[in-house]
Amino acid sequence: MRVLCSPSRYPPLFIASLLCVLAVGGCGKQTPNVGAKSGTDAELPVVQAASLTVEPTAWPLIVRTQGSLVADEIAVVGAKVAGRVADVRVDLGDRVAAQATLATIDQADFQLQVSQAEAQLAQARAALGLEPDAPLESLNPRRAPPVREQEAIWNEAQARSARYQELLAENAVT
Repeated sequence: MRVLCSPSRYPPLFIASLLCVLAVGGCGKQTPNVGAKSGTDAELPVVQAASLTVEPTAWPLIVRTQGSLVADEIAVVGAKVAGRVADVRVDLGDRVAAQATLATIDQADFQLQVSQAEAQLAQARAALGLEPDAPLESLNPRRAPPVREQEAIWNEAQARSARYQELLAENAVT
């Protein structure tokens, strides 16, 4: 035979059910007092007690309390580039979706950097002798201005050396 409510398995439940059985067993017909008169009822004392009236009331929609709230998730927001914030699209405590734009950075500084880089590219292409729209494949390194300049310096140095060699052969220079 299996006992479902054993004291070792459910100690609080067993104790509570045992108390209920004893309380119910104690309630029964009251036997009259031996010393009381058999024909008359003994008068019970009157007890004065405060009473309350229970009425249904509506709960407020807003509950004011004091303390701090801890978020389920925390995110650290940072910009990949430095700049001035032009537009903020969310406020503190707003719910945002993943990949949502939180703020926009002012584009003026970036446009100036792009213009500066384009000007440097045009300057470098001009230094190599390339037209602004010419493809890089049309570049002939022998015709590039820096190469032609260095070639001219080399030719001048060779010509000067040849002149000094002739003058040295004639003992015209020291």
